[in-house]
Amino acid sequence: MAVLTEGYPFAVQVLGYICWNQTGISGDVDFENIIKQFDLFLEDYVYDKLWSDMSERDRQIITAIANNTDSNIKIKAIMESTGISSSLLSNYRKRLLGKGIVKATSYGKLALALPRFAEFVKRQYMFENLL
Repeated sequence: MAVLTEGYPFAVQVLGYICWNQTGISGDVDFENIIKQFDLFLEDYVYDKLWSDMSERDRQIITAIANNTDSNIKIKAIMESTGISSSLLSNYRKRLLGKGIVKATSYGKLALALPRFAEFVKRQYMFENLL
């Protein structure tokens, strides 16, 4: 549970609630169902609001990070995939770090700080492309 929630307090609370309700008397655990419910709770109560409050540039940066195969992405790779200059990206980086949406994992690299936020972003991207 600690790995899945990444220490995010609301996620810990939600996952505990779901697991408590899911296992019941039998003690059986349907992990796939738990993950689906977990994603829905985070989406409904946190991620939808975060996403709607982001600027288009913020979304481009977050999408570049989410679509990266590694959990860490180099700033240079973000610049290349979004076409944002280094000086402009620096401002967005600071703002996203301040909001707790991304984290600096090492020098020149970023990662998403929220649990399962990459999956949410990928679903948003697919949904927006369907419209």
